[in-house]
Amino acid sequence: MVGEAQSQVRATGDLEAGENTRLLKSTAYCCWYRINFKKRRHELRSCSSKAISMNQALENIERHFENHEFKKTIVAANAYLKQAPQDVLALYLRGMSHEGLGDVDDAMADYQRVLTIDPDFRAAALQHARCQLGKFNIAEALDELDVLAEKYPDWISVFEERASAHQVDCNYMSQADDLLRVIELGGETAAVRYDRFIALDVVIDHETACKELDRAIEIDPENESYRRQRAKHHPDDKIKVADLKWLVERYPNDTELEASLILYLASIGHMAAVNDRIAAMERRLGKLPAGVHSMCAALASDQGDHAKAAYHADKYLEAVPLKNGDSVDALMMGEYYFRADRLADAEKLFSIPESEFGEDSAWIAKEYEVARRCWLSRCRLRQNRKEDAQRIFDEALRLSNRIEKKDHYASDLVKELREEFKETII
Repeated sequence: MVGEAQSQVRATGDLEAGENTRLLKSTAYCCWYRINFKKRRHELRSCSSKAISMNQALENIERHFENHEFKKTIVAANAYLKQAPQDVLALYLRGMSHEGLGDVDDAMADYQRVLTIDPDFRAAALQHARCQLGKFNIAEALDELDVLAEKYPDWISVFEERASAHQVDCNYMSQADDLLRVIELGGETAAVRYDRFIALDVVIDHETACKELDRAIEIDPENESYRRQRAKHHPDDKIKVADLKWLVERYPNDTELEASLILYLASIGHMAAVNDRIAAMERRLGKLPAGVHSMCAALASDQGDHAKAAYHADKYLEAVPLKNGDSVDALMMGEYYFRADRLADAEKLFSIPESEFGEDSAWIAKEYEVARRCWLSRCRLRQNRKEDAQRIFDEALRLSNRIEKKDHYASDLVKELREEFKETII
C-alpha cells in the first residue's frame, strides 16, 4: 500500500489553484515562504488518506512534516530511507523539509533523486523548478517549467509558477499569457486577475489592463489594495471617485485619503462636492489639517481666488512654520501671498535661503535660489523699487547660467521676469 500512496502523490501533484502568483521574495528562504505551506499539506493529506496500510514509520515522517517539525522529519526520513532507499514519498518529504529549513541545495538533491527513481513524480519536478527560481536560476527554472507545461498542459500549478518566473525575468507578456491559461483551467482568483493587471499594464494599453483590475474587484470587492490601485490608475473618473469614496468611508480618520478624494474631485471640476467635503471635514475635526490647507490654497489659486489662497496659506503656516531649507513650501506660499498683493508676507518667504546652498550644491538647490530671487525681484518691481529689483534679478540670472540643467522651473521664471523688465524698465 506504500506504493499506492506514492502513486497518489505523483497523480495529485497539483496544488490548489490561484494563490501563489505573488512577487518572488529575494531572501535565502524565498522559495519556502512564497509557496503556501497549507497547500502542500493538503496535497500530502489527500495522498496519505488513500494509503490505509501505510507503515508506521512513513506515517511518522508525514506527521512531523504536517506539524512543521522539519528537523524531526529529516531524522525520521533518514532512518526510514536506510530500510527503503527507493521510497520516493519519504525522499520528497525530506526534500520539502530541507526546503522549509532553507537548505535549498539539499532539497534539490532529494527532488532530483526522486525523479531519477520515478521521472513521472511531477510534484517533485515542480518543487525542483521552484528551487531553481528561488535561487534566481531563472533560465534553468524556465527550461524545467517549459518541459512540465508541455507534458502536463492542464496542470494549473505549472502555469502559475511559470508566470512567476516570467515576472522575475521581466517577460510580462508571457506572464500574462500563463495567467490567462490558469484562468482557463479554472484557477481564476482575484490575485490571478490582479497579477495579470500588473503584467498587462506594462506591455499593453492601460485601459485593457484595468479590465483585469475590475475583474479582481468583482471577485474580491473588499480588497483595499485593489481599490487603492484602481483609484489611482483607472481611466474612468466615475470609478475612481467611487473607489475613493469607498476607501474614505472605510477609513474616516484618514485625512490624507480624504484629501486625495477632494483633490481628485477638484481636478475633474466637481467644485460643489469639493466645498461640501472640505466644510464637512472642518466640522468633524474642528479645524482642517495643515496638508488640507495647503491643498485648499492651491485650489483657490487655480480658481483665481487669491485672497482665499492667502487665507489658507496663513492657516498652513500657523501649523507648519517654515525654516531654512523649506524651499518648496516657501515658494508655494510666497506665490499665493504675492498674487494676493500681500508683498511684505511674500518677501519674508522669498527671503528664506536654501540651507544647503553653495557653489557645489545640486542643481535643485541652485534652482530654488534662482526661483526665490526671481520672486523677490518681482515683489520689488511691484513696489516700484526698480534698481533693487534689477540687482536681485541680475543675481538670479548669473546663478541660472551656472545650472547645468537648462529646462527647469526657475528658467521659466527668468524668462517671464525678463519680459516684465522690458515692459517696466527698458
